[in-house]
Amino acid sequence: MMKEEKRMPNDIATASNGRNMLIASDILYPAVRNYASVFADKEEVNGQILYSRVGLSLLAIGGSKEYVRFYLDVDQCEYLYLLSKDFHDIHYESVKESTNNNTRSLVINRNSFYKDKPTTYPWYIAIRENGKQMSINLTDEQFFSIMSRIHRWIALVANHYAGYIMSKKFEFEHGTKN
Repeated sequence: MMKEEKRMPNDIATASNGRNMLIASDILYPAVRNYASVFADKEEVNGQILYSRVGLSLLAIGGSKEYVRFYLDVDQCEYLYLLSKDFHDIHYESVKESTNNNTRSLVINRNSFYKDKPTTYPWYIAIRENGKQMSINLTDEQFFSIMSRIHRWIALVANHYAGYIMSKKFEFEHGTKN
């Protein structure tokens, strides 16, 4: 299993249904060696392999320490954001396995009707981690809001690092320093 860097979690967005809370966290790293990419993808830095991801955690509200976690790759976040804008009924599933048989899965469904009646909370998000599963139902507004915030945060980070990378490229090509 990859050893994760110890740092304070940076929450991008949260949503709650009163029983559970969905938290999206920033685990984005800039690319170190691959300047064609802004985000790290399997890059080794100081003996640690870095991936740029967004952490999705589901936590039980009310003092319980129950939680499950799933890591979205940067491109998955954009895909889910685009789906959220259409508000059609969908099914999305992603399963990830690590080297130590740690399996995580994410299921996202949108069902606008249940038993022929419109639903108030059409979005269903479930995270399973090593056999333990938690889920949350969200409104259209909650799901769109959390995905929009994730998408905007990724774009902000990408724009920040892209400017830095472009200045380094200019320095290298022209032999100057700003």
